[in-house]
Formats: sequence, structure tokens, C-alpha cells
Amino acid sequence: MLVGGPPPAPAAAPAASTDCAHCREPDAPDRCAGCRAVFYCGRACQKAAWPAHKALCKLTLDQHHGGKPLASARDFVLEYWRRACPSLDVGALLPPADEDKKMDEAAAFERCRGAAMDLRFPGYSAAGSDGDRQRLVRAAMEQHGITRHSNPSLADLAVRCIARLCPVALEAVLDAGAQPGDASNGDTILQCVLTTIARYPYVWSAHALPHALESLRLVLARTQPGDWLVSTPGGFPLERVTFITDPAVSQAVLGNIRASPGGFPAHAAAASKDALHFALQRSTAACVRALLDAGADPNAGFDSHSDPTETPLHALAIGGGYEYDAKLSLLLAAGARLEAVTSRGCTPLMAAAFNDRIAAYDALLAAGARASALRVNVGDSPAMFMTVLHQLAAKNDVAMIERVLATGVLEVDVRAGPGCGKRTPLQHAASHDAHRAVGALLAAGASLAATDTEGLDALGLAIDLSSPKAARLLVEATSPAGRARYKRAAVTAVVHHHRAAAAAPSDAAAAAKLAAAQAVAALFAA
Repeated sequence: MLVGGPPPAPAAAPAASTDCAHCREPDAPDRCAGCRAVFYCGRACQKAAWPAHKALCKLTLDQHHGGKPLASARDFVLEYWRRACPSLDVGALLPPADEDKKMDEAAAFERCRGAAMDLRFPGYSAAGSDGDRQRLVRAAMEQHGITRHSNPSLADLAVRCIARLCPVALEAVLDAGAQPGDASNGDTILQCVLTTIARYPYVWSAHALPHALESLRLVLARTQPGDWLVSTPGGFPLERVTFITDPAVSQAVLGNIRASPGGFPAHAAAASKDALHFALQRSTAACVRALLDAGADPNAGFDSHSDPTETPLHALAIGGGYEYDAKLSLLLAAGARLEAVTSRGCTPLMAAAFNDRIAAYDALLAAGARASALRVNVGDSPAMFMTVLHQLAAKNDVAMIERVLATGVLEVDVRAGPGCGKRTPLQHAASHDAHRAVGALLAAGASLAATDTEGLDALGLAIDLSSPKAARLLVEATSPAGRARYKRAAVTAVVHHHRAAAAAPSDAAAAAKLAAAQAVAALFAA
């Protein structure tokens, strides 16, 4: 196995950013104690950034540290090299644990790398120059009969070099004949080097990123136009770049691609239609700009989605995160249709509303999206007519209910179609026990007296469907005479569910319904 070694000091390989991952202040002093991959100004910034960083932090720990929190630079170096080179005595190469604060993490990492290379290529660390080291690696490869037809293949060896952040060994393998379009375990070498940078945030640390970028530069220098069009089950190579969420790393990778002999692959941006959707949802504004500049279609459908009529603007509305305003401006400037409609009649504004994307909803309205789109039927047929307000009511989404009502395009008591019982949003919320939505709709003036096609009002539905949380609010809003009228219905519901539970004593759902019906009946007893 080829393992780590120092790179040949690339002139254009930037160091990883130590800017605060939240406020972007330079030279942040505190590193995340979990993944050790990002920096913060202090506890306030780390706490504010945690919702966005949590998934990446967990990925790093799960994939590389067995889920253990790494509290120090020593822990990081130990864990990394124990995994990368199990036969290496890492502890002997590091200072004692009580001197951890004095340890130069980058120097310790390189010391371990050199020792790991010496295990594979004796005399590697003592070699006088990068050229001498490369000749040593090539000689060892020839001695072991590594050729294009050997096992493991050159592509396998290249991927191992990439994973071990060893551009020196990678260059030797590429010089031996490995090509960026060669596949290893289903992915090409080009895909693998982009995946390593994009998927594993530990690579973004200050000592690792230059090695990863040098590996990328070496692969890009040999990449042919057709290599960008190789699609595997994991997608096109360019889609791997859209997994990068750190702005500094994204800029560095995009810069390397632009500086490569082939430049930024415009043909790949056009062929990989999903890349723009992915970039809008999880990557940086710089990545979105690069794709649009290369000719990505701002109105293309989503190839890999159940609804291929969703446009990039829908993707942004559904899953857009940070830098939302910048991404929206780029899309609109490129000609994205603000009122684009899917096969189900959904506009980006509706998509933002239904998916609780408040920032996206507000930004789309500010950009000129028509609020009248909120009147569109979101049901499966005219008989199942339902508005976004009904769906938000069922989801208990108070913040978005208030925003939709504020537009004035939907009345608080708008009726659904006959296939949905002609229910109002309040009735729909009551039937789903969405108590927060019930409170918001009552505050907005929703009618307690409105009934559905079976003659049931909101309280009647809450009793009939055993919705105790919604029933409590509705009982409090109902007059004493109205409560008396429903007391018998509550008792009848308990009897009905008691019989159902008795008929199926092992049915947990029946038991839960009985408990809910009893809770509703208790409201009237009180």
C-alpha cells in the first residue's frame, strides 16, 4: 500500500482557511473540539454555527475517528495515522501527552508521514530532494512489478495515494500510466480526488488541504475533456465539487480547475444538469457562479428527481442554505424564471412556503414573485382541491401560516375541495392534532362554526379523530353551551375506541387512539 509523504511544495496550493467558520474574522483562535477541521472566534460563534456544522462534524467523526471527540491536536494526529498506517508506531513519534499544548501539529503530522513512507520505501525521509524521492518511489514500484496489468491496478494505487494525501506517490503512479479516466471501485481517479476534498472535511484542515489540492492539480494536468463526461452511479465528476460547503475550499478547488490545461469544463456543466441544483442546495455562491458562467441552464429540469420539472429556482427554494440572496441574484441574472411551474403547478414561492424556507419565501417575494401563486391547487385533482394553507396547517407550521395569511391572497377560512370534505384550514389542523396551527388560525379569526360535508366543525373533528392537543384549544374557545353539546360525542368516541382496543388487545395503535379519546373526554369532564 502506498501511504503518505510530503508533497513537492506546490507554488499555487493555498493553505486552509483559519477564518472563523461563522463570522469569517481572520485567524480565529478556537478549533472545533469534535472534528478539528474548522475554527471559531469563540463560543458564541461556534454555538451559532453548530446547526449548519453539525452534519459535517458528525461525518468527520463517524468516517475517520470512530465517533470519538478529539480534544487535542495530538488526538487528531494519533487517530489519523493509526488508521492510515496501522503498522506505524505513532505514539513514539509524538511528544508526551503532557506536552500536547507545545506540539506543532503540522510538524508532527509530517513526521508521521515521513515515517510511514519509510516503511514502504526505505530511505525515503533521508532522500535529499523531491526528485530523489520520486526516483525512489518509481524504483520501488518497478521492483515490485507494478504495471498497468498488475493487481492492484494503477487506478487502485492512485486512489490510495489520494486517500492518504500523498501527491508525491500519486505523481509516480500517474507517470507510470494511470489516467484520470481510469476507474477504481466504480469511480474514476478524477472523481475520487474531487470526492476526497468534497466529502471529508478533515481534508480542509491547515496541514491537509495543500496536499489534497496538489493531488487535484496533478490529476487535472492530465485530464482530458471526455473524463468530465464519465457518469457513474455517483454522478458526474463536476457534481462532486458541489458537496464543498466551505467558501475558502470551494474557491481553491474552483481556482485549480480553472487553472488546469482544459480550464473549467463548460461541456460538463451543460451535460451535468443536476450539478447546478446540487450547488444551489448545498454548496457556495462561487460554485453556482462558476457553473452559470460555464453555461449551466438556469431553467433546466432536475434529472435525478422524482419530479423532473423542478427548476434550479425550485431547488434553491426547497433546500437553499447560506448565501441564499447571492445565489438567488445569480440565478435571476442568468435568466431563471421566477414563476416557473412544475407539472403539479408548484412555483418556487409555493415550494419555499410548503418546505418552511422562511428566508427563501421572503426573498422570492422581495424579488417580485407573485403571491397569487399561493392560490394554486396542491391536491391531486380538482375534487381534492387544497391550498398551501391547508398543508401548512396539517404540518403545524405557525411561522409560515402567518406569512401566507399576511399576503392577503388566501382567506383564513378558504375551503378545500369536496374530496377533502370542503374543510377549512382550521378543521384540517384539528383533524391532524396540529395544536400550534389551531392557535395561530384562531388568532387570525378562523371560524369555529364552519362545518365540513359531514356537518362536523373543528371541535367535532377533533373529538371524532381523537386529537387531544387541538381539542384543548378548541374547547377553551367554545362557549359553555357549545361544550355541553359535544360532551356526549366525546363519551361516545371513548366507547368506540375502547371496543376497538378490546378487539385487538395487542394493537398499539388502537391503544393509543383509546388514550387520546380519553384525554379529549377528560376536557369536558373538567
